[in-house]
Amino acid sequence: MPPADAILPLPDGLFLVETVDDGCSYGSTSACAREFVIGGTSGAPDDVAARVRLHLQESHGWTLTPGTRSNDVRDYWSSTYPRTQGWALDQYRARVSVSIHHERVTVRLAYLDDW
Repeated sequence: MPPADAILPLPDGLFLVETVDDGCSYGSTSACAREFVIGGTSGAPDDVAARVRLHLQESHGWTLTPGTRSNDVRDYWSSTYPRTQGWALDQYRARVSVSIHHERVTVRLAYLDDW
């Protein structure tokens, strides 16, 4: 499960509104996910999402590309491929996405094959 501080610290002007443990799902690939709702001291959700994407790219090394998503999600960006993280005996693959849903900016971090 991604820890509650996995994308922290956030840069000045951004703050964590809430974090939600999405739990785990099991099948051909297991995945455990956490959602982070991010707010900004100024700016519209588009501006906040752009600053969050820049933070994930510069501070955490993620490459995000625009994507499409339904269910009232206005904008959506995600990592193209899962990346391997962790140490040799504790490795897992991770994916991240940023979306704007009902004017809220959400980061979803999933650990795949997280034992």
